[in-house]
Amino acid sequence: MFKPKVIYGLKIDDDQLRLVRFEKKGKLLQAVAVRKLDISGLVRPEGRRDKERDEAGTTEEVFGFSEAEEHAAAAGSATNGAAKTETDTLEDLGFDLDMDDESANWDESGLEGQDDEMVTVVTALDNIFREFGDKKVNLAFVMPTGSTSWFTLSIPEDIKSQKLKVRYIEDRLSKVYNQQLPDPETYKWVQTTGNRVLIGSCPDHILLLEMLERLNLARPQTYFLRACVPEEVALMQYVSEADSTADEQEGSSILIEFGKTAARIVVIKGGLIQSAMPVIPRVSHIPAYANKVFSRMLMELEKGDVKFIRQILINDGVGAEDHLVSVFESTFMELPCRILKAGQHEHLEIAEGVTASVPVAAAGAALATSGKQDKLTETMNFIPKRVSDRQKVFKLQWHGVVLLVCIALVPVVVNSFYQQAQQQLEDARQEAALLRMQIVESSGIADSVRELDSRNAQLAGQLSQMETLGEGTRMWTTTLDILHAG
Repeated sequence: MFKPKVIYGLKIDDDQLRLVRFEKKGKLLQAVAVRKLDISGLVRPEGRRDKERDEAGTTEEVFGFSEAEEHAAAAGSATNGAAKTETDTLEDLGFDLDMDDESANWDESGLEGQDDEMVTVVTALDNIFREFGDKKVNLAFVMPTGSTSWFTLSIPEDIKSQKLKVRYIEDRLSKVYNQQLPDPETYKWVQTTGNRVLIGSCPDHILLLEMLERLNLARPQTYFLRACVPEEVALMQYVSEADSTADEQEGSSILIEFGKTAARIVVIKGGLIQSAMPVIPRVSHIPAYANKVFSRMLMELEKGDVKFIRQILINDGVGAEDHLVSVFESTFMELPCRILKAGQHEHLEIAEGVTASVPVAAAGAALATSGKQDKLTETMNFIPKRVSDRQKVFKLQWHGVVLLVCIALVPVVVNSFYQQAQQQLEDARQEAALLRMQIVESSGIADSVRELDSRNAQLAGQLSQMETLGEGTRMWTTTLDILHAG
């Protein structure tokens, strides 16, 4: 598949849609323009943070990160272990049983009273694309932090085949979703280490995808979605880059995403997400926000699942780089800690005329689209099937593909038979020419044979005459000998 020369990375930051235009310059991807679009009427931030604080307890209880539950679990694990149900086991593995925590804030596109605002936003977005004058617009969407739920699952070691693994995962998911399997397009999974798999689940409705549908109505066959990945996956482009420059030793990288409304801590090892903590709602003051995230990270490390930390990577979405770095460096003094920036990737550069900051996640999504996708990015790409089918030039089923292959093979087969017939004809011609040469050469031999036959006949006649004349010769010789002796 041909990689696009121009790609647009789109990411929602609270009440703003940030759009970055990237152009392919040889092996480099260059960010040449940044645009911002107000979408406050769609995400309706009024009361959103209050809702986050109200639901924060629910999120923590589901994932088991509230302080009270930590102490209760430690005290009563021995007595209550036998009473746990299958749902409790799945909950301990990280399954989100509520699924209405943070992701619900991003599926407001279909609510009543937003049509007028959606038309306004989509029209403004379409005008931005028209400004650049591209006949074909390639898009890479980033689902913001918190819109994707992450959980891990251990598969029994006796399950080896891929088909049985899928069946096992679907069985566990059906129990989580009250015996009703969710839409396959809303969850993806990838095997991490050993028999553990990482499952990512996105909301049923995504605001950026709703915008894409409206854009396609305005200009069909113009907008093509190349990637729709969670922000955690998009940032993996920079985590992998950091891993390649780090010391080659056993250990995990800690990725901390500080968003405007929430934060998340992700543990990464071997280029894959090993675990992702639930979202941490933001508090008003930056120092308190950083300390809250830091305390949650310490709680995760105390569990003992992370044996060794290689580095700490921070995606700053609140504009407090120095303070965030100082908080973590003050405790982990010998541990590398740095802020991720879009221009740090070896295959991406920022054009001189670009003054606005380029979102790292948007750059990561564009990099994943323009280059070779890794296992995680390829698997956790949430492009709906209806969108991918619409973007196909030839919509063929398996039998159509087989028919095309057969049609393509017909000239090859016919040419093969033709070449064989030509070769056989040429061989026959060569044999005929050789036979004619042998006939010419054998004509002289035939004359010699005829001459020898004539001589043989003559000698035979002469020999016959001599036999006739020699009849009685012995008798007369004997008679003469007798007379001479007498």
